[in-house]
Amino acid sequence: MKEINIKPRAETIIFLGPPGSGKDTQAEFLVEKLGFQLISSGKLIRLRAEHDDELHDILKKGDLVPNNIIDDEIISIFALLPDEQPVILDGYPRTLEQAKKLDLILSENNRKLDKVIYINVPDKDLINRIKKRRVCSSCQKFTMDKFEACPYCGGKLTQRNDDTPETLKNRLKVFHQNTKPVIEYFKERRVLLEVDGSPSIDRVKESIRRLF
Repeated sequence: MKEINIKPRAETIIFLGPPGSGKDTQAEFLVEKLGFQLISSGKLIRLRAEHDDELHDILKKGDLVPNNIIDDEIISIFALLPDEQPVILDGYPRTLEQAKKLDLILSENNRKLDKVIYINVPDKDLINRIKKRRVCSSCQKFTMDKFEACPYCGGKLTQRNDDTPETLKNRLKVFHQNTKPVIEYFKERRVLLEVDGSPSIDRVKESIRRLF
């Protein structure tokens, strides 16, 4: 009887959390240590917004990007990924409709959802973080305003257009209205793993590391 070789299925996980919760930083750790491919819906949309004034205005206000736009971006990325590539989704899905759409996207790409890591941080802590957060114009990594230049590559530090207290309040409102149902959806499916995102970056990193 001919032996059938079955390839191990690549792991697919989601990072969920409110704006400023540290999803990008923690996801980058898994990229470096475990070889995951990071798919950041925020970065994809911000790149697209550079050539789309209407989308740029949506981001500046902190409103939710229409489902069809972000779904198309995610579908295109998955179509290009090798079957054996483990993936982290950061910032998607953000609505219940997107969560159900993701099930279909993964199925069409011979994947299934393995884990959803929810980084939970109180709103008041997030507002303080955002006021101090800066992003490098070269490597796009986040840091704090105590640095004069990027500590990773020496690039120029700037504040993102949507990292203002006014925009953050609206983004948090959108998060609570639209993403909390997504959290409950994944909790019911028993794939949700909650992590306290309030401690230091290293302590949160250790909590996430233990999940693998």
